Amino acid sequence: MKAHHPWRVESAAFFKNHYSVEERANGLTQLRVIDRKTGTAEAIKFPDPAYVVELGTNAEYDTNELRYTYSSLNRPSSTFDYNTATKQSTLRKQRETPNLDPSQYVSERFWAPARDGAQIPVSIVYKKGLAKDGRAPLYQYGYG
Repeated sequence: MKAHHPWRVESAAFFKNHYSVEERANGLTQLRVIDRKTGTAEAIKFPDPAYVVELGTNAEYDTNELRYTYSSLNRPSSTFDYNTATKQSTLRKQRETPNLDPSQYVSERFWAPARDGAQIPVSIVYKKGLAKDGRAPLYQYGYG
């Protein structure tokens, strides 16, 4: 039987007034918050095109806060609380990374075709101002 959604549910957290789903689509995980009364669903927005996000420890049932962890190619691992009423995320903790200024870097995500026609997600990070002329060194890592 063919799935009717283009994403896969990986985890969920249930609360008094809402529930949250961690789902994967197009190679990225997203967090969706669903209101229990209305069924309205909203995805939490993230600032980078390539990232890792997962539900955190959410032990409190009667709360409007959803804890999650987030990191990207140019942002260190961070813990946030998302307020389902205001739809705002608040930074609670961030891994110390001396001398890292995320604003000095650009991250991009694009798709590259494989020989068989499949599309492969590619994520890159580089320092702002880099001349994209093919002469800069590259560290390449692949998995999967």
